[in-house]
Amino acid sequence: MMLFSHVSNVRSITGAEKLLLQFCVDIRTYFDCILVTPGEGRLTTIARKRGITVQIQNLPMLHGMYNPYEGLAQDAENLRNHASYAPLLQLLQQARPDVVLVNTCVNVMPAMASHELNIPVVWKITEVINQNEHTPVSVSIIERYSRWVIGISQAVLRPLHGAGLTRPHTVLSPCRDMDMPPHKEHVLQRKRKREKLGLKESHICIGYISSFIYEAKGLLPFVQMALKLCETNSSCRFWIIGSSVDSEYYVKCVSLIRKSRYSRRFQFSSFEESVSTAYSAMDMVVIPSMVEEGFGLTALEGLVYGKPVVAFAQGGLVELMEATGNTEFLVEPGNSDMLAEKVGYLLKHPEEVERIGVRNHSAATRVYGSDSYQNNLHVMASQWVCHDPQWFPLIQQPGGPVWTREGEGLRQVIAIPEACTSTIREFPESLVGQLPVLGLPPIEYAAIPGLPQPSAPVPEPQPDPQPDLHHGKRGIRARRKHIRPRNRNRKRKGKSNTNTSSRGYRIHWFPLSGLLPKSKSRQKPRLKRKLKRKLKLKPVSSRSHPHKRKRLTLKAGRHKKQRSG
Repeated sequence: MMLFSHVSNVRSITGAEKLLLQFCVDIRTYFDCILVTPGEGRLTTIARKRGITVQIQNLPMLHGMYNPYEGLAQDAENLRNHASYAPLLQLLQQARPDVVLVNTCVNVMPAMASHELNIPVVWKITEVINQNEHTPVSVSIIERYSRWVIGISQAVLRPLHGAGLTRPHTVLSPCRDMDMPPHKEHVLQRKRKREKLGLKESHICIGYISSFIYEAKGLLPFVQMALKLCETNSSCRFWIIGSSVDSEYYVKCVSLIRKSRYSRRFQFSSFEESVSTAYSAMDMVVIPSMVEEGFGLTALEGLVYGKPVVAFAQGGLVELMEATGNTEFLVEPGNSDMLAEKVGYLLKHPEEVERIGVRNHSAATRVYGSDSYQNNLHVMASQWVCHDPQWFPLIQQPGGPVWTREGEGLRQVIAIPEACTSTIREFPESLVGQLPVLGLPPIEYAAIPGLPQPSAPVPEPQPDPQPDLHHGKRGIRARRKHIRPRNRNRKRKGKSNTNTSSRGYRIHWFPLSGLLPKSKSRQKPRLKRKLKRKLKLKPVSSRSHPHKRKRLTLKAGRHKKQRSG
């Protein structure tokens, strides 16, 4: 399975990244996973520490999927012409995953490329898509490119159903943070962090946590609530954690605090390395989200750490609070007065804070604990195997026989060619055992339609008979020697007219006395030297044959090269 993340923040990690990382860790029971992120960050660092393969591929987002507008469909098609589309296709062709999981609705390009390569796409939606007249366009894109849809809450799937989603879907609620420290370490962390923040035992710390602070995260209602509480309660303190991405909005909130006389009661942190440390120092958590949350992972973490949580009734927060018995602490969105009223009740009843915290921890662990999450994940993976046999045509439990889907059950497969064993996918026995075994005789691999068949063996081309060059050459030489036998070491009869210079050159001399006037015969040695300089001397190999020697003759004052007969 190849999982695509839409972000990878360097300093902090968002809720969507946490959910994807948790899903990736748990789905490895059924799949080998490759996590693809747009860059290096906290997500990639944690993933590598947990043994997950990571690849970097920067892809553009289509943010109109979250807030649909006119022309969204055309903008989605234009992604095919983006410079990142071809490298993405190449990545998918090289890895050839069995399934691609796309995280968040704005991560459209991986779904389009996988659909083009006929790779099944599971689209995981973590946010509530804004509803307007163009919402059906956004949902139609999800419908077109996905085979299965995962929603982290009913609130996430509600707009999709309203816009006509027909794809199979699953509600997979998040799991609690698995990195919780033991109780003793938790108490020690709380003591150290509160001392660092300057908090006394009598102080009640009310926390606000968000990876990024902007208007939708509701910092302004939190500040308004805090200033009202400061007027009536001297023990309340406030710790705001988050990095500003909307400076104008952030300055507006901070200026309200500075203008008041309670600025010393506020602590600001742009980032907190340890989530466990942050929650341990707080006494209660407030989630004043101004938009419909897909789930509310911050609220779940607060519940798991045994803290009372007060939240605006937005999206998935309603489901979370109702499932854990905290309906009374849901507040009308945007109403800071009611928010102050709920928190003020907890400040006046400290014994309720402890009791509610213990109850929240127990309820959150039961409903959103590891066992519940694993069961839901197992059911969903079983549905993937049972839903469409084309996803996994051949399945096998470890060390067991190979099965194929036929009707509503399994049928054993035999005679699988060695070249086609790559089509077999191994799943745990608990998943394969859910399907009944049909009482049919085994079927051969070649008889199953739709499976890749091994290519017919191509006969190897027979090489043309090549003549034995070595033997032939020796044969030619032998015939030449037989026709014209010569002895290399035999000296020619008569006067030798062949000399070899000290430099390795062979010079052929011919008598010149018959070509020169008798009166000039005394100039013969000088003419020989002159002719020697004019002639183009050529090195002769010691292995050359006598019948290949070149003969020089002088005719009418010119020299000419001739080959011997």
